[in-house]
Amino acid sequence: MRAKRVLQFPEVELGRRHETDLDEIWANDIAWKRKELFQDGRIDSPEKGLWRITETGIRKIEEKKPDWLVLNDPARRDAFLKDLDYCTPELIDWMIKIANGESLLLAKQ
Repeated sequence: MRAKRVLQFPEVELGRRHETDLDEIWANDIAWKRKELFQDGRIDSPEKGLWRITETGIRKIEEKKPDWLVLNDPARRDAFLKDLDYCTPELIDWMIKIANGESLLLAKQ
């Protein structure tokens, strides 16, 4: 998530760890969200370390597309980023690409 610049975490957050097991709090939060998405049937894991969006997840994304298209407006984009600290402009770019039906394939390096 961090390497792809989909989410950003303030340095102070990156250093925070649980007292009991010393796990990074941000990584633990992401893992719990992934578990919720799995339990809701929005993602599945055909093999260890591989996650994919299910038909249920795709339907949920389809429902959100109109909301994401408004993020083309700079004022709405700024408000969205201000309200959600961890989101990045790159994440919004991906959301708009999805809403527009554009390819999400990464260019070959």
